[in-house]
Amino acid sequence: MNKKLKLLILCGLPLLTLACYLLAKPVPSLIPAVLAFPFRQIVMLTRFLAGKGAVGNGLAISIIAVSAAVPSLFALRSERTRNTRPERVVLCLLSVAIAGVLYTSSRLNSDGPRTVVSWGNRSISLSIFAFGVITIWAIVLLYLVLVLVRKVRSGEPKLLLRYFRGLLVVSCALLTLSASASFLDAFGLLAKFESRNADAFIGFFVKFLRILPGIFTILVILKALRYFSASEESAFSDSGKKLCRMCCISLAASTAISAIANIVLYIAFRVSASAELSPGFKLELPLYPMVCVFAVLLYVRIAEEKRKLQEDNSLFI
Repeated sequence: MNKKLKLLILCGLPLLTLACYLLAKPVPSLIPAVLAFPFRQIVMLTRFLAGKGAVGNGLAISIIAVSAAVPSLFALRSERTRNTRPERVVLCLLSVAIAGVLYTSSRLNSDGPRTVVSWGNRSISLSIFAFGVITIWAIVLLYLVLVLVRKVRSGEPKLLLRYFRGLLVVSCALLTLSASASFLDAFGLLAKFESRNADAFIGFFVKFLRILPGIFTILVILKALRYFSASEESAFSDSGKKLCRMCCISLAASTAISAIANIVLYIAFRVSASAELSPGFKLELPLYPMVCVFAVLLYVRIAEEKRKLQEDNSLFI
């Protein structure tokens, strides 16, 4: 993936999130449809066929069976070794989950009970079917993680580097999506308050501060991708120093921002005890961004020390 394509994706994700946020109110079914794709379309087709008599019922059952059998076919075609056993078990579990979600949803005219999820000043109604589809995608993610773990354990250094770079790109995209959604959520909550008083702006300010550690992590990942590109050209000393500097800045800034946010919110809540601040009152640390950045920093330092050792050995010989 070249640099222009990565920048295009990173710029397009916030715009896509903004579009979903703006359309969530006039088109309430948009976000549930996005979350339930493509299983929502399969359920609609099976419901249509189920009302066409015995032939339609047979076709509907056949569509559900074929859809559920696809993961099992991949499990049968994969290597039957001890290392791939967890992956095959997860694929069979995925077939069962797809069959259960599609069959139970196709038998009913509705998608089951609904629950309301707030996103800023938007209220999104999600059905049990949507949660079932999210469960299916969670099992798919588990399968991909198991495949990645197996390849990491048995891969060569160049192959591991390729997987690591791909993982960084995916993580950067997900963090960008999460930061965009969190910012819209904070801005929506500010617009939701009837009175734009100091407590409302403090709540927005604290929520915005909590987004910054994720943004610093995105910057670290972009620096890391540039570092790996430079390492392939055997001229990555300067890139390694810049990446280490960015990691240190990110760790220090994330911790400081978290402390500032907690102090501001604590003092504001103790002074006013406002109902607008109480839902956001929680002392927290950016543990996941810090762990991610620290892992990158540790990797870079080990790689730099290994490179210096190899250079010293070559000079000695």
